[in-house]
Amino acid sequence: MKTKKIILSFTLTSLIPLSTICLIQCEEKNDFQIINKNEINNKTKTNDEIYLLNEENKIIINKKDYYISNFFQEQKATEVKLVVVNDGDTAFLENIKNNNEKSKFRFFGIDTPETSKKINNIFEPTNGIQYKYGKIAKNFTSDKLKNAKKIWVIPQTTKSIKNKEKNKYFYDKFNRIVAIIIVLNKDGKFICLNKELVINGYSKVAYISLDKKNLFYSNNDNFYHYIKNAEKEAREKEIGIWKEDLRNIYPKD
Repeated sequence: MKTKKIILSFTLTSLIPLSTICLIQCEEKNDFQIINKNEINNKTKTNDEIYLLNEENKIIINKKDYYISNFFQEQKATEVKLVVVNDGDTAFLENIKNNNEKSKFRFFGIDTPETSKKINNIFEPTNGIQYKYGKIAKNFTSDKLKNAKKIWVIPQTTKSIKNKEKNKYFYDKFNRIVAIIIVLNKDGKFICLNKELVINGYSKVAYISLDKKNLFYSNNDNFYHYIKNAEKEAREKEIGIWKEDLRNIYPKD
């Protein structure tokens, strides 16, 4: 019986061309699951929208490829570690391959409520419902990043004058790198933190546009629709900020 099992296992494995196999991290273990590439290509919208393909050295988000890099580069994924969370949509992160690369990161395409604002050059806490949801967003981000097994950042192109000074095109006017944040959580699941903040009603979509004349124009239309669809779902279900008056959460002052 043992001999038959071994032969059957070998036969089934040998039927799968090696060129069509990729490695994807399992949710329940720290090992890897063998998946046929065609399964990824044929997937529609599910909860499994993010994959790490070790064989091809890339991350797939919503069917778009982002290749792995040891340095911060536009549209490339670099593994980092957390230094400190500043706010719901901002964190200071360090490149694990190069500790000379440290930066404050602004999460691409979203805007969480503020927990503080500058008054007479001094940062003071916000109040009321704005502070409430700002704190919820910050706690959510802190939990995801502090408990992450791994974190990757994918810098995005901006139109800020800061990027020209550094000859890198992914900084905003506050000298922060604008990026997609990918987390491998403690359960072994990959998540896009930008999207999770939006779909859970902790953030709105902002600072992203497909209009080339817009200051926040992005050529990443795939991510634009990905994040906007998440916002649409949260808004229709009236989750989090969407069950409130947004004017009180995002006051124009």
